[in-house]
Amino acid sequence: MSDTNLRLQVILNAVDKLTRPFRSAQASSKELATALQTTRNSLKELNKQAGRIDEFRKTRSQLAITATNLSAAREEAAKLATQFAATNRPTAAQAKLFSQAKNRVQELQQTYNGLLGSVQRQRQALKESGIDTKQLSSAQRELRKNADETRQALERQQKSLKRLGEQQAKMNAAREQYSRRLEVRDRIAGAGATTTAAGLAMGAPVMAAVKSYASMEDAMKGVAKQVNGLRDDNGNRTKQFYDMQDAIKAASEQLPMENGAIDYAALVEGGARMGVTNQDDPYEDQKRDLLAFASTAAKAATAFELPADELAEGLGKIAQLYKVPTRNIEQLGDAMNYLDDNAMSKGADIIDVLQRMGGVADRLDFRKAAALGSTFLSLGAAPDVAASAANAMVRELSIATQQSKGFYEGMDLLKLNPEKIQKDMTRDAIGTIQRCWRRSTSCRRINACPP
Repeated sequence: MSDTNLRLQVILNAVDKLTRPFRSAQASSKELATALQTTRNSLKELNKQAGRIDEFRKTRSQLAITATNLSAAREEAAKLATQFAATNRPTAAQAKLFSQAKNRVQELQQTYNGLLGSVQRQRQALKESGIDTKQLSSAQRELRKNADETRQALERQQKSLKRLGEQQAKMNAAREQYSRRLEVRDRIAGAGATTTAAGLAMGAPVMAAVKSYASMEDAMKGVAKQVNGLRDDNGNRTKQFYDMQDAIKAASEQLPMENGAIDYAALVEGGARMGVTNQDDPYEDQKRDLLAFASTAAKAATAFELPADELAEGLGKIAQLYKVPTRNIEQLGDAMNYLDDNAMSKGADIIDVLQRMGGVADRLDFRKAAALGSTFLSLGAAPDVAASAANAMVRELSIATQQSKGFYEGMDLLKLNPEKIQKDMTRDAIGTIQRCWRRSTSCRRINACPP
């Protein structure tokens, strides 16, 4: 073997010896990342199953309440029918009451049938998932146990991946130093194959960096389409483009997301598309408001375990409906997070109810609307039912002077003035509703009102 070939063989062996730990680390990193994703998917599926159980319990509770109401309505209708038949000349008021009672029975029967069908479908779905609805408490305990174990496994895998990343960083530094030495040796020995081998070893991380850069480029294209001033009239990037990009990267480091700055940029784009800022405002104001919106959406997405883009869209709609200034958007997230933690209602359901209550947003601010919706959710109502109940309560009290004779009689029993109620609803809707509730509760407590 010639001296040149011998030198080349020695160098190639050295390169192979150096890159072997890198190849092993890359394989371990890939395996860990795959395991991490599998664990995340398992945890997500466990959370879905827990959510199905909660939904089944809620629907079953609604079914029981509706069954009770239906039974009472049937008794009332039967009583009125007997009275109506025994009267020679029923009055118009009696006829109206009887008709209303029959309609009430029909409405409750329809609601009952719908809930019954929903309960049956949910029971079948749970059964197919291996959950016995007759042993829900046991199933929930098992799910919680599995979820806790999965979270612990996820934490261990994340720590392992972090340690592996630190090891790779150290090896990268060593490889870089060794590569510089090889370059000097190449020039002396003329062994071009050495540089080729080192280049191949370094190719993978470079390609990964290029891919990440391209993804961020695509994300920023979306932001630039929605935010004025990031491109000039010729389509070229402006100073503000790079400023916004740097701000997004910096903010994403404070609120880590699955895809880092790319996900954060998507939230900024979504906020701009939903109109959370005024395009005529100065750039600095728009940037501040968009970053505040994205930060709130990122925090809420983590707290409520919702996809960030879905939650951003919901928050944007709520902010528009209730005219919440974007700089105050964090207060909206805090209010929903408080109710999610302290009431028997989920953040996702509160968001759903707030959007459905948009018709009364002119009489309730977002805090009061969220509290009212959360109250009905805590009573076991589904989001659509809770929103309908809240809307009806606000609407009916807001037109108290236009109501029926029966409504006036009810107000008289509660010693409430319909004109004052209607007027007060324009000033303090929640306070007025609470006053009516207190009167009604007090009236029932002393048996002064009919059941």
